[in-house]
Amino acid sequence: MSIISALKPAQFALLDKTILAGLTAEDVKSLSAAQIKTLDGEKLASLNKDGVKDFTAAQFKAITISAVKSLSDEQIAAIGTGVSNLSAAQVSAIYAENDDAFDVAQVTALTKTHIKALDEKAISGIIALTGGLAALADDEIAAISTKTIAALSDADAATLVTSGKLGTKQIAALTATQVAALDADAYAALDATQVKAFTAAQIKSIDVTALAGKATDLTAKQIAALSDTQVGALDATTQLGAFDATQIKAFTAAQVKVLDVADLGAKITDLSAKQISALTVAQIGDLDGATQVQALDATQVKALTTAQIQALDVTKIGDTQIADLTPKQVAAFTPAQLGALGDDQVKNLTTQQIAGLNAAAITALGNADQIKNFDAAQLQSISVKAFSGLTSAHIATIDATLIDDLTTKQVASITAEQAAALTGDLATNLTETQVAALSATALAAISAEDFKTFTDAEIALIKPKSLAGLSDAHIAGLDATQLKALTDKQIQALNVTQLNALDPDTQVKELLEAQVKALSTKQIAGLDADQIKAINVAHLDNKQLAALTTTQVAALDPDEQIKNLTDGQIKALTTAQVAALVVGQIQALTDAQVTALTTKQAAALTATQIGEFSDTQATAFTKEQIAVMSSTAIGAFTKTALATFADDEIAAINIKAVSGLTVDQIGELGETQIKSFSDKQVAAMQNDVLLAVIAAYAESNS
Repeated sequence: MSIISALKPAQFALLDKTILAGLTAEDVKSLSAAQIKTLDGEKLASLNKDGVKDFTAAQFKAITISAVKSLSDEQIAAIGTGVSNLSAAQVSAIYAENDDAFDVAQVTALTKTHIKALDEKAISGIIALTGGLAALADDEIAAISTKTIAALSDADAATLVTSGKLGTKQIAALTATQVAALDADAYAALDATQVKAFTAAQIKSIDVTALAGKATDLTAKQIAALSDTQVGALDATTQLGAFDATQIKAFTAAQVKVLDVADLGAKITDLSAKQISALTVAQIGDLDGATQVQALDATQVKALTTAQIQALDVTKIGDTQIADLTPKQVAAFTPAQLGALGDDQVKNLTTQQIAGLNAAAITALGNADQIKNFDAAQLQSISVKAFSGLTSAHIATIDATLIDDLTTKQVASITAEQAAALTGDLATNLTETQVAALSATALAAISAEDFKTFTDAEIALIKPKSLAGLSDAHIAGLDATQLKALTDKQIQALNVTQLNALDPDTQVKELLEAQVKALSTKQIAGLDADQIKAINVAHLDNKQLAALTTTQVAALDPDEQIKNLTDGQIKALTTAQVAALVVGQIQALTDAQVTALTTKQAAALTATQIGEFSDTQATAFTKEQIAVMSSTAIGAFTKTALATFADDEIAAINIKAVSGLTVDQIGELGETQIKSFSDKQVAAMQNDVLLAVIAAYAESNS
């Protein structure tokens, strides 16, 4: 046993470094752990390096932390891989004093326990050592603390990342500046799990260009954390183009606004409805037709806002997408957009979409010559308000075979301008219900020539008030069957001007009895002479007859009309009308008609009229009629006519009227007639007449 090894620790502690430096390797190797523990740094550094290198694990661990820092380079080098016997704290202390203390072999000998205890200076030293990092096992690199990781320089951190051996927690421990310094090689070394370990805060520091294809490993949460600048820098092929649907859907509304839609390409189909709504009008305008707009599904199409809709180039929209638009979206199209729609696009508009269009929109479609492409259901779906947007030119383009599909409300809203376009088949193909729905102004705007094409049934269904707008040409153009189709109410709705437009021979004469009877007294009074001459008076009721003006009465045909008046009709004539009868009419009166005259009518006869009564007609007068006649009237009878009076009729001549008798009339009277004069009548006679009566009386008694 060596004397040195026999010393108690306290005794050993008394030895100075000079003595210790003289100890042999064997002496040093034989030191107890207790003795070693007493050594300070200087004393430890003075020991023979060959003795130190052979220390056992217990001896190494006996070296105090403060002393171990003083191990000389030669001693450390001599220890070699024996450094594995040092404690983690001792190794840390050595590195703290000298960051390049160990060589590659010694680094290789270190355990993960040692590595875990190392600070950033030690790890930096290992990294700086050629082959140093490679000397560490995977689990040793994984043992580097997150605190140490975060304290490393950007370059050292990048080196560790590039090793590809960092754990997820270590990745998450990287600072923003460390992450920002990572290059393409660093990201290329990472697997999907490591990429997914970056926190939202770290994500904002990533250079997306350096990230390259590894971007496809990002989680939805990480993608949502990207800044607008990062999103805008994403590569069209290796990043955006390689993202799956979940990743595309991870973009926030704000991020979507900075996407280059050209780079997004066909991936636009993966955007959610909310993301679609977030696209700017500029992005919408830049969308490719075939690969993007026409690839949108129904949900995406319906998500487009009004502003986006108005930013769309409608020529890029597919037929399917047109049908997918909501009525509100279609209604948002500008007139220019609607005008730019193609034939097939228009044909794919739904009835609900068309129903939502206003008048200006319908006008725009009409101006683009698209109304002709509407089918029946589409035409019917145009709202009444929007229908006003169709000009006459637009109406003219409607397929004539579809005109009968217009709703009654649409037809009822047709303006005069629009109705003017209803020509040819468009007019002919209108249904009875549609014709009945036409307003007065619309009906009047249809040409007289086209009006002629309406069937009898259609004519009969026209609203009476709508007839008021018809011109003389319309009325005059009705044929006999059309005219006869007019209802009583329609007849009553015609104004005097329209009635006088009827042709006397081909129309007025063809009026049915009910139609004639339907004429109001005002209408009757407004008819001109030609109409009056043509009307069948047998169809006139008493009120209508009484409504005739004296001029109209004077225009009645003696043979065709006067003679055909019934007794009741004769009695219905006013005294003014009776007084208006002209010579030919008086002469045409039948005996029965003469007898039918009321006493008031008889009293109204003028002297001129009385003078035209024939002898036969005179015999028809009753004593009641004669009794009311004036002296002028009595005096107007021809002598032969008066001679036809019966005795009681002679006696019926009133006292005042007797003064009207003439000598010639007395000369034609017979004996019984002369004797029929009463005393009062005789007393009232003119002297010359009286003398003639006396002479006749005397002669009859001789």
